[in-house]
Amino acid sequence: MKKKVMGTVYALLTVFILSACSTEDVMTNHSNPKVSVSTTVKPLTKKEFSEVETSELANPSKEDFRSVRMILTLRGTDSLSDIQVKLPHYREAFNNIKDDRQIRY
Repeated sequence: MKKKVMGTVYALLTVFILSACSTEDVMTNHSNPKVSVSTTVKPLTKKEFSEVETSELANPSKEDFRSVRMILTLRGTDSLSDIQVKLPHYREAFNNIKDDRQIRY
């Protein structure tokens, strides 16, 4: 009887020790980061259009321009260091109309 009780105690201790060495917490701490991007494109207000440099454009109008806002959200990056976000050069991204000889950005 004593051997059965001691065997049960050793088995329970082994289970507790092995559960303490679980890698579940380690995996959740180093989970993949979540990235979300929200982009809104709106027409310019009169004030915003007055701040746009239009001297090099032929017949510029407020309808030729848009306000672009991008919100980048990173979550789950606590375990990461030296995070870098690379965006395309804005002149190349916004001047992609092949037939248009004017520079717009």
